[in-house]
Amino acid sequence: MLDLKDLKSQAHFLGQAVSEDSFEKLSLKNFPTKKMEDWRYTNLKFLDSPLKLADSVSEKLCKPYFKNSIQVVNGYQSEVCDLLQSTDLGFEEKESYFDDLNRTFCPEQKSYVISEKVKELSLNQHFISGESDKMSLSNPCINLSIDPGVTVQIYEKWFTDLKSSLAANVALNIKVQKGAHLTLIRDIRAKDPLFYGISSLNIDLHEQAQIHVYDILEGSFLRKEIQVNVKGRGAKAYLSGMTLTKDKNFVELRANVVHEVCDGFSKQNFKSLALDNSKVVFQAGVDIRKDAQKVDSAQMYRGLSLSKSAQIFAKPQLKVQADDVKAAHGFATQSLDEESLFYMLSRGLDMANCRKLFLDGFCQSVYQDLLESPLYETQIKPGLLEFVKEGADA
Repeated sequence: MLDLKDLKSQAHFLGQAVSEDSFEKLSLKNFPTKKMEDWRYTNLKFLDSPLKLADSVSEKLCKPYFKNSIQVVNGYQSEVCDLLQSTDLGFEEKESYFDDLNRTFCPEQKSYVISEKVKELSLNQHFISGESDKMSLSNPCINLSIDPGVTVQIYEKWFTDLKSSLAANVALNIKVQKGAHLTLIRDIRAKDPLFYGISSLNIDLHEQAQIHVYDILEGSFLRKEIQVNVKGRGAKAYLSGMTLTKDKNFVELRANVVHEVCDGFSKQNFKSLALDNSKVVFQAGVDIRKDAQKVDSAQMYRGLSLSKSAQIFAKPQLKVQADDVKAAHGFATQSLDEESLFYMLSRGLDMANCRKLFLDGFCQSVYQDLLESPLYETQIKPGLLEFVKEGADA
C-alpha cells in the first residue's frame, strides 16, 4: 500500500503542486488488491517497497520518429512541438485508483490541441533512474484534443534507461472531435526487468469521428487499460494489438468500449503469444447503453501458448441494454495448430520454418492495415520477427 502522505511531502519538496481535492479523493479509495475482481491476476507487491517520486533529469533523448513530437522524461515534458496549441479544455475524469494517483502526483498535466497543421506526431515517453535503494514512481499525463475534420497519425514509444527500479503510471487522454480521424500506434516494449508499467488510455469519440488503435506490448510487468467512449453518432472505433510474453513476464490488457448513442461501430481484434513461464491476461468489454440503437460491435481474441507452462486468461464481457444492435464476440486460446504444421512438414519444410510461417501469419493479421507503412517496416516488424524467431525455436 502506498504511503500517500510521504509522496505528498516529496512532491512539495520537488516543487510540484498537489491538488488537495485530488489528494483527498485518492486517500478515500481502497488500494487495489487481488481480492478485487478487476485486479485478481495483478500482483502489485512491488509497490509495497519504499517509493520516491521520479525527478526530472537531463539526458540525451532518443530521436522521435516524426518531426513533430512531444518528449516526456519521468512525466516532465522536455520538448513540445511548436504547432501544438496549449488549451484549458477539460477532460472527463476516469474513476480508478491509478488514474486518481496520476492526477494527484503528475508533475506536469498539460493539454494540447492538434490542428490541421499536424499530420504526424511522435510521443516519446522516457523513464530514467539512477542508483537508488528506493523504487522511483513516475506519473506522466498527456491530454490531446484533435480538431474537427483533422486526420493525424500518432506514434507513441516508450524508452527505459534504469539503474534502479521504476514504476510508471501513465495516462493518455484524447478527444477526437467531429469528423476527425486518428491512427494511434503504441509501441510499448519495456523489457527491462527493473521496469513496472501501468497505462491508461482514454478516448472520447464524437460525431462521425474514427480511430484506429494498434498496440504492441512486451515487458517484464505491464498492465494497460483502454477505455473508448463513443459519444457521437456515426463514430467508429477499431482496436487491435499484440501482447508478447516470455520468461516469467506478465502482461495484462483490458479494453472497453462504451456506446452511448445510436449508429456507432466498434471492432476489437487482439492476439497474444506466450512463451516459457509467462502469463497473459486479456479482458474485452462492450457496453451498449439503452439509447444506443443500431450499434454494430464485435470482439475477437486469440491467445497462442507456445509452452506447457505459459498461462493465458481471457474474458469477454457484453452489457447490452438496447434491443436493436449487433454484438458478436469470439475468444479462443490454443497451442500451435498440429494439422497446419503437419501440412507444411509434408511439403518439405523443417519444423522451425513451419512454426515461423505459422507465427508470422498469426501476428501480421493484427496489423493488416499497417503492412505497407514505413513505420511498420522499421519500428514494429523487426521486434515481431525477433519474437517469432524465439517462438519458432522454442
